[in-house]
Amino acid sequence: MSILKLFHPRVWVVFAVLIAIPTGARAIDVDLVGTVHIVSAPVIIIGLTRGAYTATPFDGTYQAWTKWGDTPTGCDGSGENCAHGWLNDFTVRTSAGERRFRSAISFATPQQALNAAQSGTFCVPYDQDVAVFLSGETPGEEGDNSGGMSIRIEPAAGDDCAAVPASSSGALFGLALLIFALGVVAVRQHRTI
Repeated sequence: MSILKLFHPRVWVVFAVLIAIPTGARAIDVDLVGTVHIVSAPVIIIGLTRGAYTATPFDGTYQAWTKWGDTPTGCDGSGENCAHGWLNDFTVRTSAGERRFRSAISFATPQQALNAAQSGTFCVPYDQDVAVFLSGETPGEEGDNSGGMSIRIEPAAGDDCAAVPASSSGALFGLALLIFALGVVAVRQHRTI
């Protein structure tokens, strides 16, 4: 007896639909408030499915943040290379590790910092909660922070997680279904003996 004949055709249709459901994520806007950042505690936790994602700072609620108060100091004539200025500096932490995104320098205005903001991809090796937080703060010195960052997190065009095994939930479901079907066949054959 064929395994296909064991189940009603509707069961196979439901199984095919479950396997085909995409696991992509939606775009998420993340606002990070510098005044509440504590280095040892992530600010934002996001549940993401396995895959590669792009983190992109954008002009949303925030453009940039500063850990030195609102008044930049020591900037050059173009408003760059400030000793104390506006930053775009955040970290994404997954089970695969941390990925820090930052500009090399600080700026006189939040808009300048946003214009120099770094985007990039990171890997989520399996469905999990991902931490996103402001980087480079000194513990205990959060009181003079100002601003924050708006970050869009969305699936990347390619899959930078190619070396990471795919989520096995569909395969495990199929394997369980196969084992169940083989068990039914064995029981039916045993009863006919």
